[in-house]
Amino acid sequence: MLRFFHNHGVEAHRAEELAQEALARALAVLGSERAPRNLAPWLYRVASNLLRDEWRSAYRRKETPVDTVPPVPGDVETDPEAVLLDRERRARRRRAVRAALAGLPPDLLEVVVLRFYRGWPVRAIAEQLGLPEGTVKSRLYRAYRRLESDLEPLRGDER
Repeated sequence: MLRFFHNHGVEAHRAEELAQEALARALAVLGSERAPRNLAPWLYRVASNLLRDEWRSAYRRKETPVDTVPPVPGDVETDPEAVLLDRERRARRRRAVRAALAGLPPDLLEVVVLRFYRGWPVRAIAEQLGLPEGTVKSRLYRAYRRLESDLEPLRGDER
């Protein structure tokens, strides 16, 4: 459960809180008549709902909800000045990508994270979120367009 939240870019202390909340909800239901037959998918759904709530609250606070932007691969440099300049360029790009992701509405951010950071196919995203595949595709497209326009200034910063 904790890994689920870590993999979605939640900070360590907050991931522990969310995992505890998910397990507390599970324990509250397990002894009742509402206990699910298949525990694993149900528990995953509880965690997904908590994560979605976390993203929504982060969006309202205008915080960056994910910090899992992969590093930009680069060439090995031997010149210390070139290494420092490259490091600064990469840091600037990571900040820009994080800011662009933070600017996405929660519904768009959710499909982007599931598709690109979790590697899920569109069909699995649609099933998990209870949406038609076309809706998932349209959200991905809207997210691409928005990220593309937000990240346009980085194009001049490429090698």
